[in-house]
Amino acid sequence: MAFRRLVVVLAVAAVFWAVPVHAQESPVLRISTENGPDHVQTRAVARFAALLEERSGGRLRVELHHSGSLFRDKDVLAALAGGKVDMAVPGIWQFGQLVPGVGLFLLPDFFGRSAGEVHLVSDGEVGRVLDRRIEAAADCHVLGRWLDLGHAQLFGLGTSLRAHTDLKGKTIRVAGGAGNIRRIEAFGARAVVIPWPDLPARLDQGVVDGVLTSYETVRSARLWERGIGCVLEDNQYFPQYVPVVGAQFWRRLPRDLRELATEIWEQLA
Repeated sequence: MAFRRLVVVLAVAAVFWAVPVHAQESPVLRISTENGPDHVQTRAVARFAALLEERSGGRLRVELHHSGSLFRDKDVLAALAGGKVDMAVPGIWQFGQLVPGVGLFLLPDFFGRSAGEVHLVSDGEVGRVLDRRIEAAADCHVLGRWLDLGHAQLFGLGTSLRAHTDLKGKTIRVAGGAGNIRRIEAFGARAVVIPWPDLPARLDQGVVDGVLTSYETVRSARLWERGIGCVLEDNQYFPQYVPVVGAQFWRRLPRDLRELATEIWEQLA
């Protein structure tokens, strides 16, 4: 009987000893981006992920899911609010329905503006107000400064674009945003919103005649191999990405890890 009691005691003790180990498993920060692995945005987020995991000393694991493999950016804010992903870095054109004020940067007043002129607004009081509105609308925390992509230009197939008058009757892909759509339509073209992972195939199919995007985006996907052969440089707008962390996940992090994440992002943005 004494031996039986000893076995029971040891079994119960093993259960209790196992609980703290499981409870102390490192939380996982799941990050979703739509761009491919060679895009400047994805590379910046990858550096952030690596540094955060390393400098957390094993207290936080970070998973980066790029190329829209987890969520497309048009769906990621809803996924973030629902706790299906923990962090995303969508472009400003994705916030129109939730926070219409972010569409400010797509208006004609910003056509051709320099990066410095845009930063005066996005890094100033207006940007801080928009951050607070994004946090309230998307149930998230804006981690820090918005990440620059660089000016968006009009890229065309072959040599089809030499002036804005050449846009008439063309179909132009835009990433999103009412301001982008209206601007393209004002030139007499048809604007279509196509998620980035779907664009190469659409170019192959001849669905679009041109793309409103940046040199970096064209480079990262080698779009010249898909027929892009000319550019109309007009600095239509200055795309930026907003780093957002789900409020549920952010609140669960200890204060020092929140401060660490903020510090690392500030260094990289």
